[in-house]
Amino acid sequence: MKAGNPRALRLAASPRKPRLPGKQSKARRRFYAAGWRDGYGKGWSDGFRLGASRSIDGRIPVPAVTRRMLHVMFVRENSTGYHLIESGIITALRKAVSHLTVVTTLDPLEEIAAREKPDLMFVLNGIFALQPQTIENIRSLGITTAAWYADDPYFIELSAPLVPHYDFVFTHEAGIVDYYRSLGGRAYYMPFAAPVEQARPARADFAYWSDICLIGSGFPNRIEFIDRLAPHLRKRKVYIAGGLWDQLKSYRTLRHMINLHGVPVHEAIHFYNGAKIVLNLHRTHDLGEYAQRVSIMSVNPRTFEINGCASFQLTDVRADLASHYVPGSSIETYSSAEECIEKIDYYLRHDRERLDIALRGYAETRARHTYEHRIEAILRTIYGA
Repeated sequence: MKAGNPRALRLAASPRKPRLPGKQSKARRRFYAAGWRDGYGKGWSDGFRLGASRSIDGRIPVPAVTRRMLHVMFVRENSTGYHLIESGIITALRKAVSHLTVVTTLDPLEEIAAREKPDLMFVLNGIFALQPQTIENIRSLGITTAAWYADDPYFIELSAPLVPHYDFVFTHEAGIVDYYRSLGGRAYYMPFAAPVEQARPARADFAYWSDICLIGSGFPNRIEFIDRLAPHLRKRKVYIAGGLWDQLKSYRTLRHMINLHGVPVHEAIHFYNGAKIVLNLHRTHDLGEYAQRVSIMSVNPRTFEINGCASFQLTDVRADLASHYVPGSSIETYSSAEECIEKIDYYLRHDRERLDIALRGYAETRARHTYEHRIEAILRTIYGA
């Protein structure tokens, strides 16, 4: 295109539908026309979203973290399911402390701690591998110990016995803090966040495009919910990934939309970026004997990771959601299958409103919900200002 060519600029702004070669059946012509509309619409929305998100990046930089002369031994969970959380924590810690040693829960922690002599052992989760005596032995070396629990309250029978043995315990579930304190722990509510260097806006290849995306295991409440949505989902391009979804009553109808193997968490980012709507449906749990002492009220890590991609999120409501995002402005919510269907229909027809909410969610995430924010808060809690 020659610079300044008015006709070329008009064509670029309002492209013509492609001419189809030779004679085509009406069905084939409709197929090509629909493909053109979808491709052009997706290209426009992606360009708008990515351009606007870059502008937000310039306006809201990742926050600076106070650098402390500390040696931290960060203990990763021996599981790929925490990849995004671990990446965010490690990235933020490298900015926040003078020396970082990264190990896993399967490493000989007592030997490493005795040799490296860190100021702080900071454990992500650790409930499946660590024993109380290991924590106490490391504390006896004069090393401060802290944990950040990622699975509360679903494995409370594993997490609770470890709580009194740490100097500090942080949990992403606000409804369990008082119970941990009743056990003698110095417990604090600390939600997870968006790892902005990994979960970020990006152009997604066609293989990752969908109208509706849901990534996560098919827990019973999710199975029941998607079965209620099934007649509606048949009309859409849907991608569901995770185990247990073959338990759907509607599985035979929806199976072409389902990847039972799931996807690695780092690849989930591509699906978030390629989806027009990302569904977030929190799992439920029978707390049994703990039901009178613990409640479930906090959002999952996925809430922040989806918004970190500047993707439109449609989520069920948790009690503390509004303390992070504004429903209807920086995130959208539903309280029933019927309301979810109505909002899916509405936002698939209203691209600009959908994009505006996604971008406000992205701006709010950059401003308040990065791992730099969380690590700064954790270190300030442990060491003071």
